[in-house]
Amino acid sequence: MKTRLTRSILSGALLIALMLLPAASRADTLQALGDLETPFLVLHLEKLDVTAGRLSESGFAFGLLDSVEVENRDSILEWLRGLPVASLSFGLDSNGIHGAVAFREDSERSHEILSILSEGEEANDDLIAELFGRPDDDGMREAFDVTVEQDEGLYWTETDAYGILYNLLDDWEFFASIESSPTGLMLLLGSSPDQVEKAREALAGELSLEIERSTDGDSFLLVVDDGD
Repeated sequence: MKTRLTRSILSGALLIALMLLPAASRADTLQALGDLETPFLVLHLEKLDVTAGRLSESGFAFGLLDSVEVENRDSILEWLRGLPVASLSFGLDSNGIHGAVAFREDSERSHEILSILSEGEEANDDLIAELFGRPDDDGMREAFDVTVEQDEGLYWTETDAYGILYNLLDDWEFFASIESSPTGLMLLLGSSPDQVEKAREALAGELSLEIERSTDGDSFLLVVDDGD
């Protein structure tokens, strides 16, 4: 699983980095990163919704989707234009992956779903897909399927992407929890329950990761090796 997630994170970061501009502020998602063992990787993407919107209007997106004759071309572009994710942060080391996702302030439906889940309500597959803004049509349900189960107070979630979406997103499997931050509810993710707990403790101010950076850009990919 860690190999798949690492590949997804790196490929997504390289694609998005081509279109990112420096942002004005940093989201709370970075505060959900706990201590990591060297070697480790940190990915932080800010204003992801803005970037996705730009990508949906770019010649790159049109050319890519046209070149592989994607059946759900219009729905994919619609998803990018309305992506409710504002920012995300992930940390990866030999123990696993953990991080957080924050949603746009104006995405009322996503925040409504977060509120429902924060009360421990049972989640169905379509509700989680709706949280991330997947268009509600048969083609997109087939191209990006979500399975969710409750497991000891957490939401175990698996995504199955097909076609071009698999090439771009790969498949994900993670545990999730909804927690409060200074700016509202956010989604904490981890490759195991322990990894979700690490994110929860970091968000509460315990054992947060201290990041030393050499650039001022708000979005970044940081790789720290062990010198070997």
